[in-house]
Amino acid sequence: MENSKLKNTNDNSREYNLDLLKALAIICMVFCHPMLRLGQYNEGYENSFLYFLCETILGDYVVAAHGFMLAMGFGIVYTKNNAPKKIIQRGIKIYFLGYLLNFLRYGIYILGYDLINAKIEDNTFDALFFQDIFQFAGLALIVTGFLKAIKLKEIHIFSIALLISILTTFIPNLDTKNIVFNTF
Repeated sequence: MENSKLKNTNDNSREYNLDLLKALAIICMVFCHPMLRLGQYNEGYENSFLYFLCETILGDYVVAAHGFMLAMGFGIVYTKNNAPKKIIQRGIKIYFLGYLLNFLRYGIYILGYDLINAKIEDNTFDALFFQDIFQFAGLALIVTGFLKAIKLKEIHIFSIALLISILTTFIPNLDTKNIVFNTF
């Protein structure tokens, strides 16, 4: 094979298959999260077609969230704006857009609960501040930008990621008795 036919991985070109995966994941998450998060307040929701569609067919948590993070991680390699400052800025934007999305998708259901005969519980409002994939993606970009800024070697970044993963495995249900600190 000639060198001219090989794809240059350093040309920062768009990878449309990654963009497509992210778009599909976002559509699945926007559609599925309200059903899975708020549907639990309606008796028998787990036997509904929407639950089956969101949980089984679209694979909200298995395919959508993991697919989005995978595409985002690979996308960092192809981005034209891979300076640490740009990555951190993008992470901050995505982090806060995640909360805007929460207000849009859950706020619509909360405001229109009469239309779907849903019982609104006190913890339904917690969904507005729930940390989801966009917040995780934003934090991942912020940390990635910071680690690039301090010029750590890949083995050090991997070690930090492994340590954080192990730590968070053991503290997922830590309750500070304060919703703000629990969310953080």
